[in-house]
Amino acid sequence: VFNTPNAESLPGYLKQGWVDLGPVPLLVRPSGLRGALAMTSARGRAGKWSEPLTLGTDPATVVPLPGLQAAPLVTDESPSFFAWRYAGGPVHYRALSDSGSGVIVRLRRRGNAKELVIASSWGTEVVVARLIRQAIAEAGASYAVATAMMHGRSVMIPVPRIGPHLTVRALSSQPPTLAEL
Repeated sequence: VFNTPNAESLPGYLKQGWVDLGPVPLLVRPSGLRGALAMTSARGRAGKWSEPLTLGTDPATVVPLPGLQAAPLVTDESPSFFAWRYAGGPVHYRALSDSGSGVIVRLRRRGNAKELVIASSWGTEVVVARLIRQAIAEAGASYAVATAMMHGRSVMIPVPRIGPHLTVRALSSQPPTLAEL
């Protein structure tokens, strides 16, 4: 079981026996020079709620082809899972897909920047990379951000030493390391 608690709740997780694996490596993709400048000045907390976004489709309508999920963390990604995780809540997600590959995104404010969060991706690297570029452009985002454990890395730039802390509660005797995930 895993979570990415904020700095205030992390001590509570640790007291309950969870293990802090450290920050999850992040990737970014600026929309261009203006996006890169906006990204460097967007250091505060991200907005809690999503900005309006109309690109793509409802995430509950997306069906990834079997075997194309991001590895090594694998979730049984089905229309019912996507509906549960990404549809109908106060945080609004949209999906772009093509040829069994896809991305699920949300748009939020971080300072003056519009940050496109790549929440999930699956499929072939070439198609996912194209969908990420398309989502940034259609959303009018300053930049996109994602974890390094995703498809589409070829169009993203690693950002060292920042990212949410990943905590785990081992269901076995030994929790995995961040490298093993």
